[in-house]
Amino acid sequence: MVINDFITFLEKFYLSHSSITMDINKVLTILQEATHQFANKSLNSSQVTKEILSQAYHNDWTGDHLEHFCHIYYTWTLETPENVEVSAVLVQDVISLEIDGKMFRTHWFHRLQEDFQNASVLKMTNRRRWINFASYLCKILVNLTINGAPILVILGPTCTCLDMLLTSQDTTSEEIECGVKQLVNCGPLLTEYYSDGLEQLMTKIRHKILASDTPLVGQTFLLEAFSFIWEEWKLKSSVKETTKIVSLKYRFH
Repeated sequence: MVINDFITFLEKFYLSHSSITMDINKVLTILQEATHQFANKSLNSSQVTKEILSQAYHNDWTGDHLEHFCHIYYTWTLETPENVEVSAVLVQDVISLEIDGKMFRTHWFHRLQEDFQNASVLKMTNRRRWINFASYLCKILVNLTINGAPILVILGPTCTCLDMLLTSQDTTSEEIECGVKQLVNCGPLLTEYYSDGLEQLMTKIRHKILASDTPLVGQTFLLEAFSFIWEEWKLKSSVKETTKIVSLKYRFH
């Protein structure tokens, strides 16, 4: 009797696992097609999310399906910079998924938190994934809103990741270029909601620009960020004055 019960359990487990794999593969195909559309500048994000939600609600997904989908979605997101771009757009609609009391956003935020807590290790062991993760966090800050406002809880982590991209001792020119692009993108929000943290970051960037071991390409990108802040963000006068000093020192360095 015990053996028969165990065999029945294995059969149910296998069928359940096969069902999850089959459904998720369909969604993965949709996501891959979305990346292809993005590359061709023809991404229809509303249609993509509609197809994903249709898979969820019309194919009797369970909470386990949803949890597995979140894992696949997040892993797919960090595979390429293009996936990061697409995911940061889609997540505004996908994040509302909830089935059998399990919520997509709960598992998704957990994965974000997990990678952020291990950011230093990720940076050392898988730099490409690290850059994609940092970019994703910055893009989420800009793209994802709740009741019309950004998710304030990720302001600090976003600024920390920008700091790691831009001012770490072992940072590369690729990381600096990425960090500057994201800083320009999410800077206005940081200015509005996290100005003290942003000013601290700009002070560290100033030192990085003047450091003798900073590559010339990196210095150029960092100075570009300062220039953008000076022209567009209108930070406090102390930061503006720092920008002037850095520009002069760089010019005659």
